[in-house]
Amino acid sequence: MAMMPSAEFEIDESLVLSLLAEQHPDLADSPIRMIANGWDNVLLRLGDDLVVRLPRREQAATLVENEARWLAVLDELVPVPIPVPVRVGTASWRYPWSWTISRWIEGRSALDLSPEERAPLATALGDALSALHQPSPPDAPHNPVRGVDLRA
Repeated sequence: MAMMPSAEFEIDESLVLSLLAEQHPDLADSPIRMIANGWDNVLLRLGDDLVVRLPRREQAATLVENEARWLAVLDELVPVPIPVPVRVGTASWRYPWSWTISRWIEGRSALDLSPEERAPLATALGDALSALHQPSPPDAPHNPVRGVDLRA
């Protein structure tokens, strides 16, 4: 398994609180806590019903910008909840890239479920994949590392 790349920008709760105060001051007093620090992004829970997503590498910044636009389009197509951004933050002197605030979708990881609990999810997953399995709109973004020939 590949080693996770180093962050190009360190993200913590204090940075996010300062970005909120600067760009979304009505949310700046909400409780915040780190929930995931992944390969490309950091996720922080904001209050009870929101999640903040910030790229930790430049390569992921474009993906977050594309998601900010396209998740709303996909939300109209798929029969399952997806994290459509409700707000977008912009680059500033504090942080170099765009970032998003989405609604929190309550749930559990399928890895934490028994086979009996996972079985009913297969239909919803199949329906979502069927809804997505169609040609992309002409102006859809290209991702050089996803949706490529499997040999690549």
